[in-house]
Amino acid sequence: MKLEYTGDSLNIEDYQACKKFYCEILGFEVVFANDKNQYAELVKGRILITIYNYQKFRDWIGTTTTESVSYNRDNTGIALKFGIYCA
Repeated sequence: MKLEYTGDSLNIEDYQACKKFYCEILGFEVVFANDKNQYAELVKGRILITIYNYQKFRDWIGTTTTESVSYNRDNTGIALKFGIYCA
């Protein structure tokens, strides 16, 4: 069994700067982007990074309450994703 880091989701404030950093500095490629609503999925190898502006994301999916989208500003963090591969 092998544990491997596969990505994370980042709630960010400066969408354009974050997207530029991951693409131009770290070499990620955009696989999906909605720049108007500040949401993008970036990939490098087997690693997927999702970046989004939380408020824009809530507006985009059409929710006005936290019932549909779980988020607590006092408990922000990074969601890390790991995959388990069996040989």
